[in-house]
Amino acid sequence: MLPGEERLAGETSSSFQRPLPTISDEQSAGQSLVIEGALVAATHRGDVELPVTNLVEVSPEGRLTALTYTASAETLSLRFVPEAEALTAELRYVGKPLTEALASAKFFDALMARPGRLAFEARLPGEGGGPIGEQIDIADLPLPMPEPKLEAHRERLELLEALHEILLATGVEITYPEDTDDAEDGLGDLNFVLKAIRGGWVASSVDGFTTHLAADEIRTLLEELAREGEVGRAFLFELPEETHEVFGKRLSLGPSRRYVAAATLTTGRKQMEAWLASQPWSAARLDLLWAPAGGVSMHVFFEDWPKTTLGSVERELREFEAVYGFATERFRRSRELGEPWVGNIPDAARWSALAQVRDELAEEAGEDRHPR
Repeated sequence: MLPGEERLAGETSSSFQRPLPTISDEQSAGQSLVIEGALVAATHRGDVELPVTNLVEVSPEGRLTALTYTASAETLSLRFVPEAEALTAELRYVGKPLTEALASAKFFDALMARPGRLAFEARLPGEGGGPIGEQIDIADLPLPMPEPKLEAHRERLELLEALHEILLATGVEITYPEDTDDAEDGLGDLNFVLKAIRGGWVASSVDGFTTHLAADEIRTLLEELAREGEVGRAFLFELPEETHEVFGKRLSLGPSRRYVAAATLTTGRKQMEAWLASQPWSAARLDLLWAPAGGVSMHVFFEDWPKTTLGSVERELREFEAVYGFATERFRRSRELGEPWVGNIPDAARWSALAQVRDELAEEAGEDRHPR
């Protein structure tokens, strides 16, 4: 079966009733009836409902043989066989509409979460033309489920909730995938996108990256390499649009800025000297490899996420503090005093502006956020 599918079988202690007391034996004998309604999981925390169609199977003798409840888009199906007191549940999320898949997963979770009763509420036409509800008890809750299968279900529910969060934030629907391996288009990019839309900042681990430098810049690096023995730099990369692929669907996160506080040149001297000796034309560039020093992360900031609030401004200030290792107030005082190290910060103007915005938003909220 696919990762987003599950088939469970077990027993239920339910004492089954006639499925629809308002339908006569003559009407129901030997027929399969389809009735619109909803499954209801009633617990002390309230009722959880899931709209379903109920296929009622009746033998020629008028005996109820099976009840099959199917949710929209067939994302969940519960089949009860009264004589055997048996329950079969089938879950299908792969490629299904996301909203329907999540609704079924949440309902199924309620069936195993706490004590209560599972019932079917039929929506039958009344005498005046309006619908009337007739409820039939099905089983006691919680339904039994082996722990490994319960854990797998909760993981599927968590993934569906994450995909739904992305849908609400970006308008892009990503259906449950066939392959959830943490690959190039798998869970790794999903977690990256979630962090971006929730906080506007992602600390990403990278093994290395490439820059493209002209001949004059290569000569400068060679001189520094001869003098210092190694070359280190801090980097800022600005991207007009950053996109990520999550389970085959591309998502745009808008403009981004990528910071690496310290990185060491790993391209060798001989390669740079050989390239210069080839007398490259003036517009030529050499690809140089760099590795983050001491395992530092690449910090990625997104301009469009999240929307500006006091919390989001403070979050971005904490991000600057994490990247550069200085408290915002120390940075502000040093900038006012004209200390040289502040000039080495690529986004000093933004840091200062955010600190001012924080003070203004805090003042509007009646809070004092400026240390005395």
